[in-house]
Amino acid sequence: MAQSNGISPNNTRIYELLISIAVVFWVLHIAYVFWYWGLLPEKIPVHFDLLNNPNRWGSKKTLIIIPLIHFGILALLSSISLIKPSEMRYYDYKNKDQNPKQVHLSKLMLLNLLIIISLLFFNISYTSISIALNQTVLFKQSSLVLLAAIFVCMGIYLFLIKRTKNADENL
Repeated sequence: MAQSNGISPNNTRIYELLISIAVVFWVLHIAYVFWYWGLLPEKIPVHFDLLNNPNRWGSKKTLIIIPLIHFGILALLSSISLIKPSEMRYYDYKNKDQNPKQVHLSKLMLLNLLIIISLLFFNISYTSISIALNQTVLFKQSSLVLLAAIFVCMGIYLFLIKRTKNADENL
């Protein structure tokens, strides 16, 4: 049964679950940074190429910025995904009315991007800490894979939106 805003309660639960997963990743990110904080040397790697090889070094204090940016993106994308459909600008071109399918797909895309971006930011901190402590980075191509996942997520979204619009036009 759909709510009056066009989004079913099941969809709302999915959004809340995805936001919760992203928040858990952020909390783990903060915990990970502070767990190793006392062990870190003053100079750590702060920038990497696509294969996670360090190409710039800086103060360990720059490591605090990464979870802060992560939180900012978490807050922004979560807030956008919680906007009521009536306040969004997705219209059905035939009826000039709200299209709940497009709104749902858009919210899912934002929240999936949020989770991928959360993993990317955690990976940056993990790599910085691992290299600074002379530990082995387990998966050196992880940044490249996560960046590719962002583009795959957006591509799937565009494909599904086009398919939704085509299906609506054929009704």
